[in-house]
Amino acid sequence: MLISIFIITIILWLMEGLLAPLLGITDSFSSLVAVVAIFLIVLCKVLKWEEAVKYIQWDVLLLFGGGLTLAMLLEKSGLGTLLAGQITGFAAVMPLITFIWVIVITSIVFTEFMSNTASAALFLPIVYTIAVKLN
Repeated sequence: MLISIFIITIILWLMEGLLAPLLGITDSFSSLVAVVAIFLIVLCKVLKWEEAVKYIQWDVLLLFGGGLTLAMLLEKSGLGTLLAGQITGFAAVMPLITFIWVIVITSIVFTEFMSNTASAALFLPIVYTIAVKLN
């Protein structure tokens, strides 16, 4: 039973690109497939809920979920592009190595106040947009 749930989950994950246009599903489909698979494993009594929860590191899941949500919000709202546009003006007048050090030091300071994942999720879209604008 566990193998069949696992195989169906993998097939649905792999076919997400094909199913998206047909069914109108979004990026959250992968997460939904994983959650349904977990509940099927518990409902089919393949694994007890207490045993399943015992080995899950909820802090890591929440950390990654929050970081990825922050990155998506920056991208969808256009704030990442706006910030990158403002920063590009400064980057154009200073040597590249100096600009890189400014970004590195700023991200190090940010990791003191927020998680590494959230910091990376915050800086990656901005730095990517700046890199594209500066060639």
